[in-house]
Amino acid sequence: MPSQVIYSPSGRKVALLIAFVFMLSWICFRWSNTYDETAHRLALCGSGFFVIFAVVFLIQFLRGLPTFTLTESGFVLNTGLSKYLGPWSSHYNFTVGHSFGPLESIKFIRKDTGADGAILNVSGVSAQLMCEKLNAWQERYSRDDVRDPPSRT
Repeated sequence: MPSQVIYSPSGRKVALLIAFVFMLSWICFRWSNTYDETAHRLALCGSGFFVIFAVVFLIQFLRGLPTFTLTESGFVLNTGLSKYLGPWSSHYNFTVGHSFGPLESIKFIRKDTGADGAILNVSGVSAQLMCEKLNAWQERYSRDDVRDPPSRT
């Protein structure tokens, strides 16, 4: 295996995610035309929240598309705004999860806490192929035995 693999995102998937969030904002705004004051305020707050979320995604998209890199020490998720290094010895059981409609997520379990985690797959590669590659790299480069995960007690 090579010492490093980089997955670049698909511009189409990122644009789809931004459009989806703007659509949720529009739905909340249209729903805000109600006579119930509480529902009106909640819908406006939801609309504002989704607009802020979409604007942050758009700024991130314009600064540079995020990358997902596999290295011998772990996986690196560089979003452009922050960078996360997930060591192989701390993560296991990479599986495919579905979220945000057609966009898939990659689920995993952290060994130190037993907590579930997920990464949104915006790359041009299917989540199934990425999970297979992640599990293979985790098995090869992890210092701990992956067949003996911590108990959840």
